[in-house]
Amino acid sequence: MAGSGSSAYGNVAIGATAAVLVAARQARESVLIKNNHASQILYLGGNSSVTTSNGLPLAAGESVRVESKNVIYAIASGASTDVRYFEEF
Repeated sequence: MAGSGSSAYGNVAIGATAAVLVAARQARESVLIKNNHASQILYLGGNSSVTTSNGLPLAAGESVRVESKNVIYAIASGASTDVRYFEEF
């Protein structure tokens, strides 16, 4: 990827209420998101109205790379779903 070579990473516990997974970052090129939970499903969306019915599902153990500068919201099928992320900017 082109860019300055900077990165950021972390983890978030996502529950059964929509929450910000990663904030908007104008310099971001992509973010790798991993559902690190053993059994719960994570659902991704572009705003706080994401639900388990309309979000992009990410099964336990799966990951996805998202190329977006926008905020990413998530909701999970259960409480305290461990989600890891790695941003490149």
